[in-house]
Amino acid sequence: MQASIESYSLDNAKSPSTADSTYRCFTLGFPVGTGQYGETPVSVTISSYRVLASTHLEANCTRTKQQLANLYPGLDFTCGPAGFYYTSVVLPGHLSSSQADKIIMDALEQAVYGPWTLNE
Repeated sequence: MQASIESYSLDNAKSPSTADSTYRCFTLGFPVGTGQYGETPVSVTISSYRVLASTHLEANCTRTKQQLANLYPGLDFTCGPAGFYYTSVVLPGHLSSSQADKIIMDALEQAVYGPWTLNE
């Protein structure tokens, strides 16, 4: 049986001690009961996780600029206010605007890609 988990929470994803680390600990919480999911073991698949880009936007954007400058020489942008996140993108020759946007937004949102499957 496959079902959408309503009201789940993914906690401790952005602990200050791991905010700049590749390794993070997550706690997945959701209501479980035979009335909701049947009697078979529960299995959860998460395709990706992101934090809001506006979370600590100024510090987040500064961190993102530093990280991406090392990974993509020539890529630059100006940090913007909430709602704009960044502006004035300078593209290196090998990146298109859409590629740069994906790279910048993934970094601002601290995207972590799965999929992960968690089994009961």
